[in-house]
Amino acid sequence: MASLSVDDNGEEEVVVIDGDVGEESGDSTLCVVGCFLTEQPINFMAMKHTLAALMKPVMGMSVREVNGGVYLFQFYHKVDVDRILDMSPWSFNNQALLMKKMGDYDHPCDVPLNHLYLWVKVFGLRAGFKSESVRKRV
Repeated sequence: MASLSVDDNGEEEVVVIDGDVGEESGDSTLCVVGCFLTEQPINFMAMKHTLAALMKPVMGMSVREVNGGVYLFQFYHKVDVDRILDMSPWSFNNQALLMKKMGDYDHPCDVPLNHLYLWVKVFGLRAGFKSESVRKRV
């Protein structure tokens, strides 16, 4: 240990590029951003495998955590993206998953995730309460 020294002669310049280092280049139209409606931590590997098994994308998918609870789902065919969004809402461990196409946003964290579309089934409506205006009020 006594013979070790720090030599400044071998310095190399480090260039820092804006954005994520090692980020896969891909078509942002095939990317979907999502986050869960929970403050509890999500088991990333379990979520990734469970959603891949449920979504069954024909051309496959990859998932990565972008920033504390924001996930980037990358698909490899437009049909998969459309089908996944049409079949929403998705959930994992009883936690709702908000999802939206990446579109023209520069970074996944810029995508506003503030809408969740739900199916509601109402029972026991009387005959006069099945009109379009009543459905909109419910």
